[in-house]
Amino acid sequence: MPPLTDDQIDSVAIVSRVCAALGIFGGCIPLCIDYYLYPKHRSAANRLVYSLNIAYLISGSAYFISRWGPANRVLCEIQGFLINTSNMAGYLTALLIGVNIALVFFHKGVKSPGQLSPISTYQISAAWTISTLVSIPFVWISDSFGLDSYRDTAQWCWFVDDRFRMGVMYYPLWIVMFVVFVVCGLAQTVLWRRQEQITSDLDRGVSMGPLARTFAAMRSQTNAALALYVQKLVLHLMVFFITWIPPTINRMHNMADKENPIMVLFVLQSIFATSRGFWNGLVYFYTTTRLGFSEGSSKSETNSHRSGSIQYTSKKGATAPQRDASIVASASFGAGGRSPSVAKPIVPIRSPSENAAKVKDTSGAGVWLG
Repeated sequence: MPPLTDDQIDSVAIVSRVCAALGIFGGCIPLCIDYYLYPKHRSAANRLVYSLNIAYLISGSAYFISRWGPANRVLCEIQGFLINTSNMAGYLTALLIGVNIALVFFHKGVKSPGQLSPISTYQISAAWTISTLVSIPFVWISDSFGLDSYRDTAQWCWFVDDRFRMGVMYYPLWIVMFVVFVVCGLAQTVLWRRQEQITSDLDRGVSMGPLARTFAAMRSQTNAALALYVQKLVLHLMVFFITWIPPTINRMHNMADKENPIMVLFVLQSIFATSRGFWNGLVYFYTTTRLGFSEGSSKSETNSHRSGSIQYTSKKGATAPQRDASIVASASFGAGGRSPSVAKPIVPIRSPSENAAKVKDTSGAGVWLG
């Protein structure tokens, strides 16, 4: 097949603009509005999702410029810089998601996702700083052809030199993808093993003491909340990496046979690369509304989330003989990646005469623990 004709390039440009507009107005902007209007959604996990959203918003805006970029050298440089910076920030944010999942599941010092909230802002700042610092020099660096690094690629302005394309974007991208999904797979394995152990403990509930059954139930609640945390982030990662598959295939084909570009691959790349914001927004609103992945609203809830603690409460004013009333266990996440608070009546506990230990709950009322 001969190189793309002008009409084919114009058709690809139209597809790019339409899909970029869909991503910006159908996903990125609604997510920004939701994030601004609902502070309870600003968890540590959602901050990383929001970082991805900003990357898609910036890249979508650059893709929308499309063929207008190559028509003007300054605009071309800006377009190439924005595309490279936002795409790099995207895969660095994806790497951070994998790192945070690993910390939650495999670092002894991290008991819940909420403990990562204080560092999430610094993580995101580091990702964007690195991507910006890497992208700026290419404004002045010439490629192996002795030409500008950011120049016409037939769709928009970016790298034409395959060394830059592969070294800066595609190689790191797929390394990150491999590492992140290995981490997610290991985390899922941990969840399955924990749930099997919890199920086994609950099945032996008849032979267990009341307190043991209580803690088994609480472990089950916490495990379910961790499963939601992983599920939410994995869905966003899947959107990110699936939308990079067509561009990667097109890049591999162009490297293997530069003289025979395939129009369909260029169209697919334009569709998937420019519409990431739409799919990311779709997953965000699905996980927020259907999975109930939100933060607690009360001040006391927030304080307990931040410490990653589990609260035990009992009815106020209960007399000593009545202290075998139900324990209400609230197993919650921290300020980042908070899950819905789970409050269920748990099995009654033993009376003070059975060597119970009195523990203060958050309300100040005593709870007798056997």
